[in-house]
Amino acid sequence: MITEIAFDGDPRGMYHHRHITGSKPYRWTAEKILASNGAVFLLTGFYIQRYASIETDGLTGIYVLAETLKRMGRKVIIVTDNQTETSFRSLFPGFEQPLFPVDTDTTSSLTAANLLKSYTPDTVIAIERPGPDKNGRFRNFNGDDISSFTAGFHHLLVDDVFTIAIGDGGNELGISIPDN
Repeated sequence: MITEIAFDGDPRGMYHHRHITGSKPYRWTAEKILASNGAVFLLTGFYIQRYASIETDGLTGIYVLAETLKRMGRKVIIVTDNQTETSFRSLFPGFEQPLFPVDTDTTSSLTAANLLKSYTPDTVIAIERPGPDKNGRFRNFNGDDISSFTAGFHHLLVDDVFTIAIGDGGNELGISIPDN
């Protein structure tokens, strides 16, 4: 029932991936998380240029996940960038928070490789974090280019690390609609 409500009409064409998860994608995802015991990277922070701040809808999810995973004995790493660092340090004390600076794509790739090597996560969860478009630019829901405010977290999504992406517009990390 939850799956049918979440994918009602499937306007973004995401339910067609159910061949991977079966008819119960939320259960499948929860079971994958419960079956592993390694470090978890948590990512959020969608920059709103007009307010010089980040959206708040990802913060609640990250907080609940961080506390829950910590209580389960998982090592939780909340990756920050230039826009989220100050807020996250006060919102999430007690969690490791490496800084992933806004930089060139090449430098972002190296930063990601270093973080992946240092922490060896087996899971990456992104909530409301922008993903690049087909030209490598980060855009908000209105199509405005926010690349100069957005670190290249997409380099943290690699084939051998289980990734969960949560978003609502199709322009989020791990969810990006390829043609837009």
